[in-house]
Amino acid sequence: MPPEDVVSAVLAEAERLGLVVRGALTPLGDALATGGPAALSDLAEQMWQVTTTATIQADHTVIATGLTAPDLTALLDSCADLESSDPHARIWRLSPASVRRHLDTGATADDLLTALLAIAPAGIPQVVRYLISDAGRRHGGDVRVSAGVCVETADEATAEQILTDPMLARLHPRRVGSCALLCAGDLNTVLAQLRSAGYAPIAQTIQGSPLLSAQRSARPSPSGGGAPDTAGQATPAGTPSVSRSAASPLDQLAILIDDSDGEEALQGTAAELSAAAPILSAGDCRTLASAITDRSAIVIEYSAAYGTVTATVRRPGLERRYGAMRLISLRTNGQPDHKTDVALNQVERVLPHSPKTSRARRTSS
Repeated sequence: MPPEDVVSAVLAEAERLGLVVRGALTPLGDALATGGPAALSDLAEQMWQVTTTATIQADHTVIATGLTAPDLTALLDSCADLESSDPHARIWRLSPASVRRHLDTGATADDLLTALLAIAPAGIPQVVRYLISDAGRRHGGDVRVSAGVCVETADEATAEQILTDPMLARLHPRRVGSCALLCAGDLNTVLAQLRSAGYAPIAQTIQGSPLLSAQRSARPSPSGGGAPDTAGQATPAGTPSVSRSAASPLDQLAILIDDSDGEEALQGTAAELSAAAPILSAGDCRTLASAITDRSAIVIEYSAAYGTVTATVRRPGLERRYGAMRLISLRTNGQPDHKTDVALNQVERVLPHSPKTSRARRTSS
């Protein structure tokens, strides 16, 4: 190796060790070269030590001087927000949001107080204790869970029986009220399990009305084999059930018309229709939702291969078929007659039926 390469390699290594900077000796390098072990010991005493403690102040700030240890930095970063940092000191600030962030990791308020006491020789001011304790008291007060099906019983004894019934263990029932349980699985699975265990459940909409499955007309399958569409099955009188395809509120509307006329239900139906029919305005979605709920006549305009078609639908309903939602007409008994049968995403406008709009070019009754 050429001599100049050897010199360059030695200087590079010395710079990595902090002995040389830009070709000049640092105090450390000078002590190593001229002073020996005694000079190195004196220099080490003058260098910054790693800080493992901090000062917690009444204004919710936490101050750590010098170079903070990794454990101290990790603790304060988890429970406080860093406000400033320079070679001499770092300042964090505690707040309800930052304390909640720390509690979200699974720690408790007492755990946090213990950890802060370990790094604060001067102790924790009372106002900071109040802040942490209050955040701990509020944390977890609002509980949100992913629920499958809510089962409401007539009395607490029945709820307790379902909880302890070994035949229903796979539903993982959990009590959320004196007579209310949350069960894992979709609605039809829960209904089937309850019935097989000897119970007689009744499916209901979120508004409390019975969820009845309407028998659908036999229609050819998408493959053309002529198999009837059995997604909705006829049920004995007085035994409400839900079609196996019913999964979302809009799917439920495909088989039945929710008889609730509440404002909240109307808004929810309109929102579902808006998602399924992006062409319709918010006002048209609300008009359609109201007509479906009340079984009242409407006039629609929809796009077809030969242009825009206007039709009157006297009893509008919804049906999911082949993976798409369709606007259909119903008989007086609520069964589909399909005199009107239009894909919902083709509907461009919805108007309330009136003498002015009754002159539609196509009428379905």
